[in-house]
Amino acid sequence: LDIVSRIRESFKTLSVNQTLTASRKRCWDMPLTKLSQECNNLWRIVVKEYTKRHLTFPDDKLPALAGVAAEIASLSGQKYLAGLWNDDLIHSLLWCLDFATLPLPRPARYRAPSWSWASIDSPVTWSKAILDSPDDEEARVLSWKVTPQWEQSPFGQVSSGGCLTMQGSIQKVLIEKSQSQAILDAETQVPVAFAQWDCLETPQHVNPRSDCGDVLEAFWCLRILNGSGLLLRELKEGAPDTFQRVGVYRIYENRVEEANLGKIWHGVVRTVVLF
Repeated sequence: LDIVSRIRESFKTLSVNQTLTASRKRCWDMPLTKLSQECNNLWRIVVKEYTKRHLTFPDDKLPALAGVAAEIASLSGQKYLAGLWNDDLIHSLLWCLDFATLPLPRPARYRAPSWSWASIDSPVTWSKAILDSPDDEEARVLSWKVTPQWEQSPFGQVSSGGCLTMQGSIQKVLIEKSQSQAILDAETQVPVAFAQWDCLETPQHVNPRSDCGDVLEAFWCLRILNGSGLLLRELKEGAPDTFQRVGVYRIYENRVEEANLGKIWHGVVRTVVLF
């Protein structure tokens, strides 16, 4: 309740102009309204504080915040997508595991799409560098599908099958062993990026490395902002171009330049579906 009160008090200081309704239909490259920015900032504070807590029933992550989400939706007019908001979806997708914690196993039961922070049990955050990069979006959200489990609770639990369709530059990479932090260029095997994993994962697709006994697993980097994005695993059992989020990545710009991989590491623009 105190969080909701803080939200109410914060928005008393903001003037809601007549273009608010029109801003709901904005293109992805249009600036956010001040109201939406304030909503998104407050929501991130709520999520960061909430995910630090130990929950008796982890499946209640979204239902527990339904009241706060309903308040923000009422104030801002944004669409709610399993714990994220549509007006700042590109930046919001780059949530990551809190830097002071270790990844936990992925929950056995479905509770949210892999691109939502509600899909894992660990504390989450957003890096300041990500939030301070408002003008370099390199991916587009084309559509989404999120269905509430109960129609009378639109901000609560969601049904399985929620997905996000995006268009952006995607690059195949290799990662040594199981969940190494070093991301290797698929062709040269030069370390080019740093991985931050969402969960402890079970290796599924491994390829023998030609020059030693180590193993490599294939992943994909979807560039969201300049130099950072989502780390994805392709869903072999799904339709073509379907992926699951497994983490986020940050490019080592100096390594890419030294290896003359700049042009190559722009990747290929594709339309992908994230589950």
